[in-house]
Amino acid sequence: MLENRDPNIFDTTFIVCDVETTGLSPVHNRMTEIALIKVQNGEITDKFSTLINPQQHIPREITNLTGITNEDVYNKPTFSQLSDEILSFIDLSDKNNLIFTGHNVGFDYKFLLHSFSRIEKEFALRTLCTCKLARSLLKRLKSKSLTNVAAHFDIKFKRKHRAYDDALATTKILMNFLIPLTE
Repeated sequence: MLENRDPNIFDTTFIVCDVETTGLSPVHNRMTEIALIKVQNGEITDKFSTLINPQQHIPREITNLTGITNEDVYNKPTFSQLSDEILSFIDLSDKNNLIFTGHNVGFDYKFLLHSFSRIEKEFALRTLCTCKLARSLLKRLKSKSLTNVAAHFDIKFKRKHRAYDDALATTKILMNFLIPLTE
């Protein structure tokens, strides 16, 4: 779950991320949308969300899942154009107290890692996976999908498979896991 050392929870900044993509491969596919939510002291302190021009075709099955069309991203900035803004939002100045978080975080993290690598920018953070937390802490819950874990905590979605809505649900799940640690 947490890699390296365990920081004090009150000194930790969680960057909750969700991405939507043109497919499942971080090597061959690209992001179409990213949402980042900053959590400090158990509170949401900042949000960033945007569509991204993936510079490749979005397959019909992805559009059916996310609702994101080729037309939606045609005039949007590319990842390269957004990279400095994303890094500025994340603020890597205190990496020791920064944890990149997501539900199945490896998926989102690898897409960012490969995207930054393609433009020759370094990106390396410790990660925390709310799905892994759910597997450890919600053993009786049959499925640990984002939808099921959110339902367990009575968290409602506006739109599933959209980066901001999924990141917000993941943030609320994270907060439900953190609340007992702060009481």
